[in-house]
Amino acid sequence: MLIGPGGSVPMTEIAQTADGRLPLAFLTDRTDRGANAPVLHAMAVSLAPTERVDFQDPAACLRALRRLGATAVTTFLPRLAPLAAGLHSRLADGVASGPDQPQGPWPVEGPWRASGPGGRAAGHPTPTDRPDNVERATGQPAGYSADPPADLMSVEMLRNSGARWGSRLAFVTDRPCPVGPGRESGLLAPSSRCPDLTDRASAAAAQAVSRRPASGGAFRATARLTADGPELLDVTGTLGPLVARAARFGAGEDLTWLALACAARLPDVPLPEQLTWRRCVAALLLPPPPGAHTVVSAPSRRHLLRLRNVLTVDQLSCAGDRVADWAGAPGGSVATVWLAADDHQTLRRRFVDTAALLNEAFAFADVSGAPVRDGRWLRSLTSADPSHGHADRGPTSRHVSSAEPNRAR
Repeated sequence: MLIGPGGSVPMTEIAQTADGRLPLAFLTDRTDRGANAPVLHAMAVSLAPTERVDFQDPAACLRALRRLGATAVTTFLPRLAPLAAGLHSRLADGVASGPDQPQGPWPVEGPWRASGPGGRAAGHPTPTDRPDNVERATGQPAGYSADPPADLMSVEMLRNSGARWGSRLAFVTDRPCPVGPGRESGLLAPSSRCPDLTDRASAAAAQAVSRRPASGGAFRATARLTADGPELLDVTGTLGPLVARAARFGAGEDLTWLALACAARLPDVPLPEQLTWRRCVAALLLPPPPGAHTVVSAPSRRHLLRLRNVLTVDQLSCAGDRVADWAGAPGGSVATVWLAADDHQTLRRRFVDTAALLNEAFAFADVSGAPVRDGRWLRSLTSADPSHGHADRGPTSRHVSSAEPNRAR
C-alpha cells in the first residue's frame, strides 16, 4: 500500500480492515518533506511492516516491495494511483524495474476517450482538475473558478480480476458545484440522475478502464453532463474521496475491504451485484473563501451534531486555525459534515441549507487581519437547476452498468 498525506481512506482504517484477513505492508515516500511526514511514517511502522523509499524511483519501489513479500500494489491516494498501477503490473510480471510514472489522473484522450454508448468523445480534462495548471490555462488566479462545471457526476467502480464470480461493481454519485480548481465541495449518493444517464456514464467509464493495462482494483471516473450526454473528463485508479464512508452510511457496505480484495485479486471475495441504498447521504465540504488566512470564528461540533439529519462531523476547524493556501494545496475545507435524507430532493435542500448555515457561522480574516467573505459558491449552489438530468425519486440500487454485466470472465 502506497501511502502519503491525505487519501480517500485513513491509514488506520486500512490496517483495521485488513487485520486478520489480508497481509498488509506500507511504503512511504522518502522525499516527502511535509511537516507530518515523520509522524505518518511512524504511524505506518506501528501498524504494519513498512519501508521508506523514493517514490520517484520505481526500481527502488519494486525492490522494497519484494523485500516486503508483496504480491500486489494499490493506494487510496489519487496522485499515487499511476505509480501503484505501474508497480502492480511489473510486480506481477516479474520485471526488475519500471519507467517513471506520471502523477495525477489518467487523461481521457486518444484511445482512452469516451466514445460509443457512454456519450460523446471527451476532450482534455477541464482546468479545474489540475490546480497547478489553472493560471497558465485560464489566466485566472487559483481561487474560485470563474465558471466551474456544475453538472458533475462520478462513476465509482470495483473490479476483481481474480474472483470466480461477482467480479464487477459500478455505481454513480453526484458532485455538487465545485468551488474552484482542485476544490471539491462534497458528494451526494446515490446519484439522482435518470437511469439512462447513469447507465451511459457507467458504460463509458467501463470502456475506458477496460483498456488500461492494469484493469483490476478500484477506479473513479469523473463525467460532466452535457447536452449530448455524459462526457468523461478523467479516470483515476483509486476510490473517490468520501466514497467508502458514503457506501457505509447509505448502503451498509464496506468498500474499503472490497477495494483491498480487488487489488489483491482474492478469488473468494465476490463483489455484490449492486449496492442497495437504504437512504440518501451527502458529504458537505465547506471551503474557505479565497484570500482567507485564519479562521476567526466557527460553530461548535456539538451544535452541528444537534441539527436534524446530521450523521456526523468528520472535520471542523476552530477559531485561530490557519486555512490551506489556495494557490498551493487542493482540498483545504474547514468543515466536513455528513447529512442523510429519505429522498434526493430533501437531501439537496438540506445540503444547501447546511452550507448556508456554515457559511454564516464561519468568519475569516486575511493575512493582515481584515475580514474576508465570499458568497459566490453558495450562490452557485442555490442557483443551480435541481431538475437538470435528475429523477425525483428516493434511493435506488439501480446503479450497475447495463453494458458491463456482473460476472467473471
